[in-house]
Amino acid sequence: MVVPVRPRFTTDPLGSPQGLSSVELRARRQALQLSQAGLAGVLGVSANTVARWERGEMRMRNAFNVHLALTRVESEAAAHAFRQDVVRHNLPAHLPALIGREDELRELSRRLLDMESGLLTLIGAGGCGKTRLALQVAVDSKEAFPNGVWLVDFSSLSDANLVASGVAGVLGIHERSGERIVDTLIAALQPRRLLLLLDNCEHLVAAVAELSAGLLRGCPGVRILATSRERLRVDNEIAWSVPPLAYPDPNKRCDFEAVAQSPAVRLFVARAQAMQKDFALTKSNGGQVADICARLDGLPLAIELAAVRMRALGVNDLRDRLDQAFQLLVSHSRGLPDRQRTLQATLDWSHQLLTPAEQVLLRRLAVFGGGWTLDAAESVCGVPPIERAEVLDLLTALIDKSLVLPPGANAVARYRLLETIRQYSRRQLELAGEAPLVQRRHSAFYAHLVDAAAPHMQTAQQEDWIAQLVLELDNLRATLQWCEAEAGNTSDDTGLRVVDGLRDLWLNRGQHSEGRNWIERMLASSRGPASKLVARVLHWAAQFAMFQGDISQAERRVTQALRLSRKIGYTEFVAHALVTAGFLARTRGDLDAAISSLEEGLTQSRGLGDVDAKWRALQGLAQAYQERADVDRARSLTEEALAVARRRGDVWAIAHSLHLLGNLAETRGDLGMAAQFLESSLAEWRRIDADYGLHWLLVSLGRVALRRGDVQQARTCIRESLRLASTIGDHTALARCLDQVAGVAEVMGEPSLAMKLLAASDALRDVIRAPRQPPELPAYRQILDALHSRLGPQASMDASRAGRMMRSDDLIIAAEAVLTAPYTPAAARSAAPAVLLTPRQVEVLRLVARGMTNREIAAELVLSEKTVGHHLENIFERLGVNSRASATLVAACQGLATLDER
Repeated sequence: MVVPVRPRFTTDPLGSPQGLSSVELRARRQALQLSQAGLAGVLGVSANTVARWERGEMRMRNAFNVHLALTRVESEAAAHAFRQDVVRHNLPAHLPALIGREDELRELSRRLLDMESGLLTLIGAGGCGKTRLALQVAVDSKEAFPNGVWLVDFSSLSDANLVASGVAGVLGIHERSGERIVDTLIAALQPRRLLLLLDNCEHLVAAVAELSAGLLRGCPGVRILATSRERLRVDNEIAWSVPPLAYPDPNKRCDFEAVAQSPAVRLFVARAQAMQKDFALTKSNGGQVADICARLDGLPLAIELAAVRMRALGVNDLRDRLDQAFQLLVSHSRGLPDRQRTLQATLDWSHQLLTPAEQVLLRRLAVFGGGWTLDAAESVCGVPPIERAEVLDLLTALIDKSLVLPPGANAVARYRLLETIRQYSRRQLELAGEAPLVQRRHSAFYAHLVDAAAPHMQTAQQEDWIAQLVLELDNLRATLQWCEAEAGNTSDDTGLRVVDGLRDLWLNRGQHSEGRNWIERMLASSRGPASKLVARVLHWAAQFAMFQGDISQAERRVTQALRLSRKIGYTEFVAHALVTAGFLARTRGDLDAAISSLEEGLTQSRGLGDVDAKWRALQGLAQAYQERADVDRARSLTEEALAVARRRGDVWAIAHSLHLLGNLAETRGDLGMAAQFLESSLAEWRRIDADYGLHWLLVSLGRVALRRGDVQQARTCIRESLRLASTIGDHTALARCLDQVAGVAEVMGEPSLAMKLLAASDALRDVIRAPRQPPELPAYRQILDALHSRLGPQASMDASRAGRMMRSDDLIIAAEAVLTAPYTPAAARSAAPAVLLTPRQVEVLRLVARGMTNREIAAELVLSEKTVGHHLENIFERLGVNSRASATLVAACQGLATLDER
């Protein structure tokens, strides 16, 4: 992606630009890789208006607003240029044909791109096809959203507190310590142009509405397409009712062509042919098919369920059974609209066609959230009147009747119910009086799964177990909700067992908010006696509070855990609480208290053989002694920690210990050994495919590479770290990245830019209170001394002052330019001839370096804008770059231009 450079506008006394030419508008649009329709979506105008602007047929009366909108998008494009290789949507790869919605599709696509608000909600009864229509709108609108189209399905989420976390999980946005996940989302999405498709919002309306309102207020480039059975009631919401499919007029059913072209009939025929290949719509059966579609009110789900029966029934039989079902089975709720009562009748009818055993299994499957495996279905549902051995055959029968979605191509088959059918089946489960029994079995099954995973969470098998638990998160959440609801009726400890076992999952995935939320809720609802389990969960509560920066709450919880462990004689867990207390003391800056507590925890863990507490104590002590500059003691402790991690096969712990050994070797000045340790740590991080923590390792590796003179490796590592830090929202890592980019800039012959980047890092560290750590100080002092020597006192002060004032988007642009510009080692540069630019091209380049637009350069040099554009093309070609920022940096490194004038 080309990183655009914003043009500088001259303004009149009222602040309006002196015109934005059609040529400039087209150039800026093309640089952003937007179509005219895409730019129209950005600007909130029609594609025809953009086309007329670019042809010069219409004057831009609001040119300054257009410029501001383009500037915002250009800044976003520059800030996220390094993400150009990631997938830009998570929409299904294959969708069934959308039948009968051509007019609605065109209208919704137009409204989505033209609307000024930002929220378009598709509302309607269950089964009317909201999701399928929204998916097609999203697919057709992908090109208008350069940062992607992202589907968030809330159908299996029942906890309103997790709405924001669900969106963040889909987008790969990690929460920040001490910050609400909603605020993190807004900060991450503020510069982006993307579409969120929020599906199945009806049971979470208030929470989704609150999140949507916050995103739309704080993120001008975000558009939201939602599906719900009711409006979200957000300001300026466009609510669009999804109508049923049109079915033939009863007065025109003799017109076969009209019947055949009816959207409802077309859908029925397509689905019936999928069940019975030789089925065809004819003049003899057209009336019956039209009658079926009319009886079903044109609702797509009802039509599809009816068409499935064509495998066993003829059209006449189907129509007759449907008539009987409507006479006998109707909704008892008079408040529901007719179409919803019709869908209820259709589901009742479909349910009655099942065998008694199939009915039992279908209603029991409603207890699952987000899908299930065959083993889960057999364990939870396989009790009289159906047996475990019958479940597979019954499940296959339900798949054949389109009531259960078939498994995909994954290694372990997973099944799922459509949400409408799940809700219907859940009601049947309650009416049958089986809900308590099945929910209890469901919770027992998933608690057992967590128990089985727990012993492997710090071993070489951790990756496989975490992947399995991630697939079952919705079921695990359902288990915890049931435990909370049943807290007053039982002293069962299932909820505490589950959060105890999920602690490593939440930690390794950086899901601190969710982990802490569930842990505190299970502690609050626990009615059992004080126990070892309670002590452990109190300790996990302390850990998660510490990770979120809530030190006072963490200290309260760890004190409770320590007191309870000692009271009940849980000596093997006292060590864990002592270690966490040591980490908390170190966080407060009390190294004496930290070392004392960690040493006591280490002594206890050695005596008890607790390898988890032992590794944590060793690692914590090593970091404390590193801060005290006792490198030898820190290295000895870390080597022991690494040995502990390797004996148990804990890849996550191995990666951390290797990283610390690399930092310690760097502190000793042994850069070769530091590089070896850090490369080994990198291999372990890659092995578990983890981003959270990898960015810290890459910063260290880039710093060591730079100190060893390997500028290319340094730039590669720093660039990836910068991408991860920005994605995760880790400001401390971002500050470390800026230090290293400054080092690269200094090596590339840009001392002023390097000083600005260091000053920007200083400013960021002041805000987040993250001073440089011991491994960072030698490289920092070295580059600072070199810059002061090269620049002199006044220039150093001026550059530092300018750096502290740099905006975040300018920082990203500068960093990207440093990390991507062609680089020639200093020795080769001094020996190589200068790049052959003509004197005029050098003049143009120097004005570009000052931030001037083509128009301003043309005025300065008395040239036409077209000539300036040709000069720039030739300059880019000779320098081997594709942006103004990169061209300026390369030329500055070769002494042809300077950045100091900017």
